[in-house]
Amino acid sequence: MAEPSAAAKKALSLLGLARGAGALFIGQDKIAEALRGGGELAVFVTEDAGGGAMRKFLAAEERGRLKIYKLKNTGRALLGKSLGVGAAQAAALPAGSGFAEKIIAVLNEDRRSDADE
Repeated sequence: MAEPSAAAKKALSLLGLARGAGALFIGQDKIAEALRGGGELAVFVTEDAGGGAMRKFLAAEERGRLKIYKLKNTGRALLGKSLGVGAAQAAALPAGSGFAEKIIAVLNEDRRSDADE
């Protein structure tokens, strides 16, 4: 896998800060539990996220419960390392939280710069 973009690296750093603040849901089980609690989530997934997890996330996205954001050139090991866990294919934040909004802005900026190239 190629080197993560600067935006992906910044997003990983912000996800680590969100974990330290106790705001982050890590892994599909914790994300599913958070969905049952209500509210919308912003879910950040790795490029190598498993098919089963992605099907669940896509179904929830279709129901308007979450929005999926892919971390370009980021695998499970790198996300896990950034969060202080062995490996992780997904992490989520409440959709309107400051952390989520900042990470989404960083990832959207990365998409815009890719379009300019």
